Amino acid sequence: MPSPDLILHIPHSSRQIPTAERAQLTPDDRTLALELRRMTDAFTDELFPRTRFEAARVVFPVSRLVCDVERFADDADEPMALRGMGVIYTKTTDGLPLREHLTPSERARLIESWYQPHHQRLTYSVEQALTVGESCTIVDCHSFSSKPLPHEPDQDPVRPDICIGTDSWHTPERLRAFFCGVETTRQPRVRSSPSIIQRQPQPTPASVSSRVFVCQSRPKSCAIRNSARDGAP
Repeated sequence: MPSPDLILHIPHSSRQIPTAERAQLTPDDRTLALELRRMTDAFTDELFPRTRFEAARVVFPVSRLVCDVERFADDADEPMALRGMGVIYTKTTDGLPLREHLTPSERARLIESWYQPHHQRLTYSVEQALTVGESCTIVDCHSFSSKPLPHEPDQDPVRPDICIGTDSWHTPERLRAFFCGVETTRQPRVRSSPSIIQRQPQPTPASVSSRVFVCQSRPKSCAIRNSARDGAP
């Protein structure tokens, strides 16, 4: 039976850019292909498949280069907007123009066309889960490159294989305590080093041969290191 309170949210797995939206993007096809490789959470729709254990699975159908549904809609609330990567990206990972002239009306159209319908689907899934249970746990499913990308705040070259993202606002303490309290005889393979993002090395369950961090900067997420995202100009 599905778990009535677990929803998998997969916002960045798609490489699809509709033809009408491609016309708004500045880079040539080769440069855009590199940007898609870098910014797509490759294969997360396969790494986190539909199973009998979750109540729902919400997958965004187009690339985050069209619209990033995991950003705040208001750039004033979104830290990554300062890097040109708010809800509608204007910069690439290298800081080059992705959109030359994003007008307020075009921004509003993109949000209405892509952002709002996606969040309506996510909200509906949560409401359905709450009809049969008292709570709902949303797990954001991501991957990340094995090397820091130019736009990322965290440039620490030491990266785990798996990162369980938490923060004090979004993550219930019981969940964070569970991941931090995993007991095993296996020693951590990686220890944290000072970086912009505070990370804590955690013991790895004996059944998983990987390096795990519990990260305090990413809310309610599970991210898997993926070299398919590494791109070189």
